Amino acid sequence: MRFQIAGHSKAALVVASLALGVAACASPAGSSPAGSGGAQVVQTAAAGATCTNDKYNTAGVPKLDLKNATVGFAQSEKEANPFRIAETQSIKDEATKLGIKLITTNAESDLNKEISDIKGMIDQGAQALIISPL
Repeated sequence: MRFQIAGHSKAALVVASLALGVAACASPAGSSPAGSGGAQVVQTAAAGATCTNDKYNTAGVPKLDLKNATVGFAQSEKEANPFRIAETQSIKDEATKLGIKLITTNAESDLNKEISDIKGMIDQGAQALIISPL
């Protein structure tokens, strides 16, 4: 099955690849769910072993240089919730610190608006997306 967002299958592939790479890197082996009574397990990577998106980039998607990239951030809810306020501000602060061009939107809990916002950011040239799901 092939998914396309308004004819932008490459952008969708980049986002999916980044999400898979980050998810794979963030899952420590041997960890147990909170409250399971198990002791915390900390593992250190063997010398020379690294976790990179290159390892999961089987589609040959070019590496994204964030210094020259446009990144889109789709906030999903109204920013009345302290978490959403902090989330948005931290993303804006980090983008400013790194010199990244950031496009931001806020769907205010409207699924159709979030979809439209995401398509709009892709049309504006976003090469990577950060999406807060509804």
